Amino acid sequence: LSNIKLDYILLSHGHIDHLNYNTLRKLNKDATVICPKNYRLSLNFLGFKKVFVINPGENFSDEFLSIDAYEAKHDGRRYYMGKISQSSAYLIKGKNKSVFFAGDTAFTDNFTGIKADVAIMPVGCYKPDDFLEMHCSPDQSFKMFKMTSAKFMVPVH
Repeated sequence: LSNIKLDYILLSHGHIDHLNYNTLRKLNKDATVICPKNYRLSLNFLGFKKVFVINPGENFSDEFLSIDAYEAKHDGRRYYMGKISQSSAYLIKGKNKSVFFAGDTAFTDNFTGIKADVAIMPVGCYKPDDFLEMHCSPDQSFKMFKMTSAKFMVPVH
């Protein structure tokens, strides 16, 4: 990883499988990092200089791309103690293409009407049924995809 030069790092929330400090330590520190609130300090501590916090309804943009933040229905705190923390989804728009990244989320209609070429949608961690409070089932993920105006869906976790 230390040989790869990244331009951007996009973080959806603080869970260890999405915000891995050991991995981030190996990445170039001049990359632009976009993240939800509550993570700027730890990212600065890791050496990242260009950290931009965007909340749902806010936008980051530069000469190459634009990123709109949406609220994901997911508790994004790093550990299951303390206050509930934000988790975000993002619409990334370049000059000719756009990608919607839902992050981790339970079923929500927050993404209705989002226009993108591709939607990266979450599937996984939905059993037992109690997990559906923070994660969506594959059927729910597909329903959320159909609420967007994206052309293609890529399922991930």
